[in-house]
Amino acid sequence: MTEPISDIVVQEQQRFREWRVFLKLMLKNPLSLTGTAIIIFFIALAIVGPFVAPYPRQAEGVPDIANQLRPPDWEHWFGTDELGRDLLSRIIFGARISLTTSAAVVSVAIILGMPLGAIAGYYGERLGAVIMRITDMFLAFPPLLLALAVAATLGGSLVNAILALIITWWPWYTRLAYGQALATKNLPYVDSARAIGVGDARIIARHILPATLAPILIQATLDLGSAIIAAAGLSFLGLGAQPPTPDWGLMVNTGKTFFLQHWWYATFPGLAILVLVLGFNLLGDAIREAVDPKLSRRRLI
Repeated sequence: MTEPISDIVVQEQQRFREWRVFLKLMLKNPLSLTGTAIIIFFIALAIVGPFVAPYPRQAEGVPDIANQLRPPDWEHWFGTDELGRDLLSRIIFGARISLTTSAAVVSVAIILGMPLGAIAGYYGERLGAVIMRITDMFLAFPPLLLALAVAATLGGSLVNAILALIITWWPWYTRLAYGQALATKNLPYVDSARAIGVGDARIIARHILPATLAPILIQATLDLGSAIIAAAGLSFLGLGAQPPTPDWGLMVNTGKTFFLQHWWYATFPGLAILVLVLGFNLLGDAIREAVDPKLSRRRLI
């Protein structure tokens, strides 16, 4: 009975060493540091936005007709919109909306998809087949088309856009966790856990789910950026946030009408989307390099 227990202890120690190496690689990677700095900046902006925005009431939608469509100057660094509202203030407030939306979409998709995939891969046979066939039904539709259809059916609002994106996103995490569970469930340390009488639920929670964390973490980091683009796209099409919400996609949609004469209106919200998504992509690439054995070995040398 001591051999199975020792196998489990060795596996726990190995997992701890892997996390130490992962953190070391992340701290050495300039992509990780740059992406993290960008993300932290926008998170800080979202938290302290109401205190640092030059015109918080305008950010919430209060118009100032006397200053409509002013170009960037010392009073309005990013200019104003067609209702005279300060664009910098609205972009600062929009950071909270974009980050909250993407975090809600990805976190709920993981909460739904990751356990389903782990259960399907661990049990296999009938239960696994049922879960994966339902997953395949959702994966059969192009993600953006499915999100558009769901959002159009539910009606244009930020909450409905989030629901539409969750429905689109969760099957990918189920499929990812399913593949990892299949590769893990018959490994020696999992067999050792069964041999000492550990229940299935505990094995899934302690051994199967942790084995899926690395690919899930990479996918989630990249998906946070993709979710920001998707949510902005739905708002751009009128299926997401509605006026006067300071949503970046909504601002780009309205600003395109004035772009030839008033370039700043659509440009600055678009740049905010670009920079934040770039931050998540840089961090996702850094995580991928850290967990890839070939790439991580190269960086440790």
